[in-house]
Order: sequence, then C-alpha cells, then structure tokens
Amino acid sequence: MAFALGGDLWLASLRCPSSPPVDGSRLGLALALQVVLVAAGLFVARLRPSQGRSFQWQFAGVAFMAALGTLVLVRQPLLLSDTTYDKFYRSGSYACPGFPSLFLPGLFQ
Repeated sequence: MAFALGGDLWLASLRCPSSPPVDGSRLGLALALQVVLVAAGLFVARLRPSQGRSFQWQFAGVAFMAALGTLVLVRQPLLLSDTTYDKFYRSGSYACPGFPSLFLPGLFQ
C-alpha cells in the first residue's frame, strides 16, 4: 500500500503549470480500484495465516504487482487528462521538467 501511495505522490509531483486539469471522476475511480486491489491481496494474505509464510509472501507479491499495475490507471487522469479523447494530442504535461520519456506517446504504437 505504501508503494502505491508513494507512486501516486511521485506522479502528482510531476505536475507543473502546463499540466492539464485533473480528471477528478476518473482519478477517483482509479484510486478506488488501486485501494481495493492492493488491500485485497494483503487481506487474503492476513486471512490465511495457517497456509504458511510462502503463501503470505505470494499474496504480498500479488498486492505489489497490483500496486504497480494500477499506477498506469492513476497516471492518465492525473497527468494526461487532455489526451483522453484524442490519443495523439501532445499533452501539456509533456512539457513539464522531469516528465519521464517513458510516458511520451509513440513508444508503444
């Protein structure tokens, strides 16, 4: 959960004056999904202590992967909400200093 929160704070720190407004409804949905997925993995690990440490570590790993995967869901409404409808539009966030080149369009096209 701390990894997911840290990732969300890092994404929020990438915003600058040229960033588009945050898409609040989509961001709320993404954060809710993030909390549910990560908490579910941790809850199952705590629910079954009789299964042993290996089982608990596996579900902690599932929770970590869920946190990593849901950062993608949070990134779009938080940083790139102006590219929601037009996928090839150059977002204002791309001009922010320190914006990761991994987020630039065209990398996965």
